[in-house]
Amino acid sequence: MKPETFRKLAAAGLSHEQMALVLEIIEEQERAHAEAEEARKSVARDRVNRWRERQKEGVTLQKVTETQRNGLRAGDARGDVKQINIDTSKEEKKDQSAAKPLSDLAGFKAELKQVLSPERVEAIVDLRRKKKAPLTPHAGKLLVKALSACPDIGAAADEMVIRNWTGIKPEWLSSRQSQAPPMTAHQRRHQDAIDAFDRRLGVKRDDEFTGNTLDLERADFGHH
Repeated sequence: MKPETFRKLAAAGLSHEQMALVLEIIEEQERAHAEAEEARKSVARDRVNRWRERQKEGVTLQKVTETQRNGLRAGDARGDVKQINIDTSKEEKKDQSAAKPLSDLAGFKAELKQVLSPERVEAIVDLRRKKKAPLTPHAGKLLVKALSACPDIGAAADEMVIRNWTGIKPEWLSSRQSQAPPMTAHQRRHQDAIDAFDRRLGVKRDDEFTGNTLDLERADFGHH
């Protein structure tokens, strides 16, 4: 208790018992005030501690999140690299598989260009593609050999395209050329008349027969 308080109580004429009672009351009030203050400070301290814990948790969570993000980015990057490697491998295999037919086709064309014009080469290539015939350098060599055996290489190539042939032989052209064109009705009547006289005279078509005015060839009456 402060001295001023004691002097005020003595000046008020209080007895010792009365002053003791007042002093007890004052001490209880001071004690209660101190306890209340301590409780207030404790609450404040708890509040501050909880705030600090939340701050720590937030910082830790942020660090974990950033770590996860970095890890995901790194994982994505590794995944991207892996995917790129896979795609690149696929493209390389595709290019390798596509390169072989292109190389074969170029070789096939190179063989044919030795004896044919570019236009005829392209026509034969288109034909063999439709027929699914081989387009390789070896196939080109064989076709050049077959064409070279024909009297006219260019005409033989044209005949291949017209007839949808993937190959050619000289005898195919000979058989085509030896076939006579079909007769007209006028030519057929003349031929029938000649055949009738030949039968009556006992003449065969393969016999040598000269001097008979009825022994006419198609050219003799083709324009009649």
